[in-house]
Amino acid sequence: MAGKGNLSHEKEYMGLNKDLNIAVDRVKDPVALATMLYTIANDRKSTNLLVGNVNAGIDNLNLKLDELTGMVKILIKQNEELLKQLRRNPDREGKEEFLSDKDSGILNFARKEGRVCADDVKEKFGYKQKNGACMRLNNLCKEGLLRKEYIGRKVYYMP
Repeated sequence: MAGKGNLSHEKEYMGLNKDLNIAVDRVKDPVALATMLYTIANDRKSTNLLVGNVNAGIDNLNLKLDELTGMVKILIKQNEELLKQLRRNPDREGKEEFLSDKDSGILNFARKEGRVCADDVKEKFGYKQKNGACMRLNNLCKEGLLRKEYIGRKVYYMP
């Protein structure tokens, strides 16, 4: 088995050696040498043009990527500013249009007082238990019209 493997390698080597000898013989011929150099020069020229076009395309993509990156940074900055404004002054007017009279009254009461708790709303609006007042106040919080603040064991709601 080992002999067969060496034999196939020898045949391959002899074949390559024969091809190499033919190429060396052709190099001695000035016309064959000139033809090979001309072909190599043309291939190199084509390759250089192709590489130049690829590089130009990459440069163009980099420019566009830089432009898009700049636009994204601007949009992020604008978005952050809008979020800051929204946190400072949320658009409450649109949500208030759909409030019941009772919820509008509670919201106006909270605005007038500055902060209210469920006990205050229970007293002012005649609820029998605190649960009803809590439910209404929590719904106003969910709508973003009031915010909660825990002070000790009490929960206060503020506009």
